[in-house]
Amino acid sequence: MFRDIEMLRVYLSANHVPPSLVTTATALLRHQGSTEGALTLKQETILGDLPHSIQLAIDTHVKTLPFLRKCPFFDFYSDEVLREISSSLRVNMYVKGDQVVTYGDLGYEMFFLESGSVHVMSADLKTHYSTLEDGAFFGETAMFFNTIRTATILVFSPFCVCLTLRKGDFDTVLRNSEYDEEQILESFKSCLLYTSPSPRDR
Repeated sequence: MFRDIEMLRVYLSANHVPPSLVTTATALLRHQGSTEGALTLKQETILGDLPHSIQLAIDTHVKTLPFLRKCPFFDFYSDEVLREISSSLRVNMYVKGDQVVTYGDLGYEMFFLESGSVHVMSADLKTHYSTLEDGAFFGETAMFFNTIRTATILVFSPFCVCLTLRKGDFDTVLRNSEYDEEQILESFKSCLLYTSPSPRDR
């Protein structure tokens, strides 16, 4: 791993890549070589080899309880449905400066911040509205209502891991569970009325 990192550093420097980008690239490679980083990247493959019942049980502890159960928009669902939703969450890794969400884009997914921190920014990136950290979620309104993103979400920490819930996967779980779509949207609207407005992406 250290040989690969040094080779990458030399290659990038020789091609006049900015030092800040060299630092980010080599730091990411070093992180991916660590136990934590390797597990982040490979967890879906590793867990995919386990029986479905065990996968759901693990998801309960690493996804459902720490993320879905803490999100008021999912109070409406049964434990069984939440387990199915959590099994649909995809793991994505980002580095500092990446735009997880871009202002004006149509939203097809929402995000749960597993680790790291992000800044909620204006379209021109000149106004910093707030900072979200571990356990936060964003992008839910755009996903529920197929609206455009109202802010840009910019990674602030060196690395950031998000659990992504795609609308297509979410809709499939709900169809299989025979939930009424109108009832779900009304429940979501009710939650919005009782949560304090914030400038983060909706």
